[in-house]
Amino acid sequence: LTIHEPIPGIKEIPIGTIPTLRLPIVWVFMRNLGNWYTQFGINGLLRRNITPNIYIHSWECTPLTSRTVPWYFTRRTGQPFLEQLEKFIIHNKHHGFCRLDQLID
Repeated sequence: LTIHEPIPGIKEIPIGTIPTLRLPIVWVFMRNLGNWYTQFGINGLLRRNITPNIYIHSWECTPLTSRTVPWYFTRRTGQPFLEQLEKFIIHNKHHGFCRLDQLID
């Protein structure tokens, strides 16, 4: 993981992307395409000795319903996402997990 500091005191931490495709490994794809997409991206980064950086939002852990928000934002939020995330973490536990602040100290 390469951390940039374009201005002193401001750190830029790039999000993980699927190598060669350069598509981001983010929550919207994880919830809508499943763990295979995220796993595919992480495996590609690990093969290249790149620390994967994926993120989720806290609101994804709450069931969302709205007629004004696109379906791909509300799909599989709440308990379904928590269960999916738990499976993902258990499957990848041996790689280690940490918060970003633990990486940049």
